[in-house]
Amino acid sequence: MMRRRFAAIANCVASLAPKGWLVIGALALLIAGVAAVVRIANNRDERLIETAEQAGASKATVDGHNRTLDQLGDANHAERELEADGERSAARHAECLRDSRRKPACERYRPLTQ
Repeated sequence: MMRRRFAAIANCVASLAPKGWLVIGALALLIAGVAAVVRIANNRDERLIETAEQAGASKATVDGHNRTLDQLGDANHAERELEADGERSAARHAECLRDSRRKPACERYRPLTQ
């Protein structure tokens, strides 16, 4: 009885074999196609995230450079103002000496008549 069932199952599988292989092949192609689409989408998302991160870093760098240039411009403007106004005084010279790390930089504030 067991042999008859086994034989019947074997005959059934044998008769479906060509159709079964076609179904298996079609499923394999479908799975490969879905996997390819998922991989492409994942790669695209990773590139978009990386590009956004680089853009953010670039923007931060540009903002930092702009801030530095603004500060340099303000410092240059202040120095030109001092040169134009000729602000030389004992108080200004003493303040510079107190705050400066380089004492020779304070010579521009030393009053001409002392």
